[in-house]
Amino acid sequence: MKLLCLLFILTSPLFSQSPVVKKIKFIGNHSASSPKLQSLIRTREALPLREDVLNDDAHRILNFYQSKLFYLASIDSIVRTFNGDSSETSVVFFITENRPIKVDSMSIEGVEFFLPKAVYDVWNLTGQTFDPVILEENLQNLLSLYERNGFPFAHIEVTGIHLYSCDEMPLMRIQLAVNEGTLVTVRKITTAGQTETKEPILLRELNLQLPMRYDQKAIDDAVMRLKKLSFIQNVAEPELLYLDDSSFALKIQIAEGNANTIDGVAGYVPKQPNTDEKGYFTGLFNLSFQNLFGSARQLDVRWQKKNRYSQDFYLAYTEPWVLNYPVNLGFSIQQIVQDTTYVERSFGIDGSVLLGRNTRGLFGGKQKIIDPAGWTNSFLFNIPSATFYSGYIGFSYDTRDDRINPRSGFFYKTLLEYGKKDETFFTEIADGADTLQINGVPVVGKFVKQKLSTQKISIDVETYWPVTRRFVVFNGTHGWVYKTPQSIVPYSEQFLFGGLNDLRGYTEDFYNGTRIGWNNFELRWLTSPQSRIFIFWDAGYYYRKAYAPSDQTRVITENGWPMGYGFGIRFQTRLGLFALDYGLGKDDPFNNGKVHFGIATQF
Repeated sequence: MKLLCLLFILTSPLFSQSPVVKKIKFIGNHSASSPKLQSLIRTREALPLREDVLNDDAHRILNFYQSKLFYLASIDSIVRTFNGDSSETSVVFFITENRPIKVDSMSIEGVEFFLPKAVYDVWNLTGQTFDPVILEENLQNLLSLYERNGFPFAHIEVTGIHLYSCDEMPLMRIQLAVNEGTLVTVRKITTAGQTETKEPILLRELNLQLPMRYDQKAIDDAVMRLKKLSFIQNVAEPELLYLDDSSFALKIQIAEGNANTIDGVAGYVPKQPNTDEKGYFTGLFNLSFQNLFGSARQLDVRWQKKNRYSQDFYLAYTEPWVLNYPVNLGFSIQQIVQDTTYVERSFGIDGSVLLGRNTRGLFGGKQKIIDPAGWTNSFLFNIPSATFYSGYIGFSYDTRDDRINPRSGFFYKTLLEYGKKDETFFTEIADGADTLQINGVPVVGKFVKQKLSTQKISIDVETYWPVTRRFVVFNGTHGWVYKTPQSIVPYSEQFLFGGLNDLRGYTEDFYNGTRIGWNNFELRWLTSPQSRIFIFWDAGYYYRKAYAPSDQTRVITENGWPMGYGFGIRFQTRLGLFALDYGLGKDDPFNNGKVHFGIATQF
């Protein structure tokens, strides 16, 4: 009988389970709605009441009020009201919000170098609602003021925070003490760690004039310039060293990267069935010296064979800091053989001038010659024999934190090019004085010479968003426009795009147009400083005017929005940086994708 009574007591609702929450109510909340507070807590109606969860809910509510700057908010009590058999309960939170604290006055001691106004211009919260985040930002601004004006050892301490009220308004008085430290003059700069680069080259890139009063912003800008050199892998935080003459030296530790690069890609296209054409090789070879003889001079050589009849050769040299000014000048020569239609030869001079920490002005000029493969091809494919002379100006802005695998930053580049061209072409007219044999058929016409103006505009934007330490979202947008007075722009003057560097999922230079644009979106997972895996989605646009296939006297507009998607990988091997992309064009089946791969070897 006693055992049965004990079992009855243990299994009754009063002892076997917590009461169920029937209703939750908030009293005293004016700045936050009851539904908002309800969404913050874990206690729910129709669920059993747990005291540990209820205590946690109180902390959640107070943390929310503090995030809204109600630092004096409190929960006075949490009242639980039970029904007759204690199986259900109602919970009421009694809240006192109080008002946000207002900063009534501020005082600062120990300021000797600056006038009071200069200090209060960067640090003054009087009349504002107290916010610890804003207080911390203002303290950092004050420290930065000292660091930019020769006081890297300045120290700021909050010596007092006093709370009081006036007319029921909570007020605060903040007291600070500044220890300005020693006024630092930098009389010497040394670098360490480099093995190939000459120290004067690095000091020149720093562009700091000695002696100089210590300026943290100027030093940060100088370090960033070093980091952006293609042959520098890392730059440590500069170190201040005390000299015997009561002045200081700045020591900068350098870690050089591999300044020279060889990129090589090779492929073979076998003989096609039922044809007499033999198989052929395709490939790409790129040799780049980014720090020639340790002087930061650059030499680039590139050769590429895209198919049986097309190839590209490019040679460029850049001289940095011409006459010891922050101006880089270079020249380039290039020859492009485009199928069996024409040969393009160009000679260019390119320059850039440093305008700021992340900004460069761009300028240059070019001569380009288009030589069609005979007048027959010139007539059939609308490729005049032409000579171009052009010049351009522009600027770039670059805040990317790494050259190979950026985690964050922004890149912008725009160019405006204006030019003139002299061209000669054959046009068909009944009373022409010249005759051209086209596939054995004589075509009567005449050769025409004309001079025209040209314009090019290009914009390139790249953005990197770090989601986590390894997960990065990348988006790149590019747009190019070419203008001439002609209704039909020759193929040799149009932009070509498609392939690995712009629109993946298509063969190289698959599309052409006088207006083109493309967007590259990637979700990247960084596996190491030089490696990553990613998925991508590319979208492009092209626009051009052409003759109608059925009527060569009628001009039509051709445009389109091609898209590609796929995945890729970059990773470091003993041979170099391995690159592999697999892309699918719009409406392509999975087994019809395009594979792009290569190996970049550095030494």
